[in-house]
Amino acid sequence: QDASQAFHVQQKQLLEIVKHVVSSPPLSLPILEAKDGSILTGFQEFPGDWHIARRWHERTQYRITVHPDWNDPTGTGTISIRELTEQRPSDGMKWKPSADLHRPERAKDLLKKIDAQIQNQPSAEH
Repeated sequence: QDASQAFHVQQKQLLEIVKHVVSSPPLSLPILEAKDGSILTGFQEFPGDWHIARRWHERTQYRITVHPDWNDPTGTGTISIRELTEQRPSDGMKWKPSADLHRPERAKDLLKKIDAQIQNQPSAEH
């Protein structure tokens, strides 16, 4: 499930804020693709679940889309974040996506970080 939230910020400005938050510390994720209000980030690594006496590695990539609000297309934008998480048993092994590996809390956490940055902008409402 995507994490999403509407903000009373114009869509292009909202997209610039998103790019800044994602590419700046503490996240410092590369932006691999940016097109038509959507960005794809590089991967963020996390400790994974315990499997067979060891902790697996996980990494999450985000597809972030900014789209206008139907009722206020010039003044309000909505951010939607979808996560894609891959795992591997140990270093040197191949990363693989898993159909049952979902980490929606990571998308929600990223949205909270973006929201905090927007709240620091002058005249931002959500």
